[in-house]
Amino acid sequence: LLLSSFTSDNVENEKNKLILELMKSSLKGYHYEPHHFDNNFSEQVFKIYMEKLDYNKRFFLKDDIQKFSEYKYKIDDAVIDEDFNFFQLTKDIYIERVKEINKYIEFALKNPFDFTVDEQLEIDAEKRAYALDKKSMKEFWRKSLKYSVMTKLADKLKIQEDALKDNDSTYTVKSYE
Repeated sequence: LLLSSFTSDNVENEKNKLILELMKSSLKGYHYEPHHFDNNFSEQVFKIYMEKLDYNKRFFLKDDIQKFSEYKYKIDDAVIDEDFNFFQLTKDIYIERVKEINKYIEFALKNPFDFTVDEQLEIDAEKRAYALDKKSMKEFWRKSLKYSVMTKLADKLKIQEDALKDNDSTYTVKSYE
C-alpha cells in the first residue's frame, strides 16, 4: 500500500501527503501505543518496509540495500517533512529490477534446462544474502526457474508413479524426456 501510493504526479503527491498526515496523527494520538518519530521509529519502519518489499531477497542487489540504508535513521524526518524520496527511490529501483528480472526469465526459458548438472540453490531467504551484482542475480533467477521446473516435474512423475502402481486406467502415462 505504502509503495504503490507514491508517484511523481502532483495530484498523487497531494494524496500522499494527506495519507502521511493521517498516518502521523494516528500513530501519535490514536494508536494504542503512541509512537514518537525518532531514529528508533525510523529503524523499525525501515526494517519492516524492507522485509515486506523483498522478504525473499529476490529483487534487490546488495548495493541497492546499502543505498536504501542511508535512509534507515531518516524516515522519521522524512515523515515529518513529507519527503517521499526514500519511497520513490525504492519504487524506482524495484521497477528497474523487475524489468531486468523479466529479461532474465525470458532468456532462461529460451533454452531447456540441463538437469544433469549438479547445482546448489539456497531457497531459505534468511540464509541467503542479496545478490552481489546483476550477473549473480541473473544466475539466481536461472537456478530458481530450474528448481521450479524440476519440482513440478517431480510432482508429476510422483502422480504418474502412483497411478501406475494403483493400476489407474483413467491416467494417461506421459514421457518427460
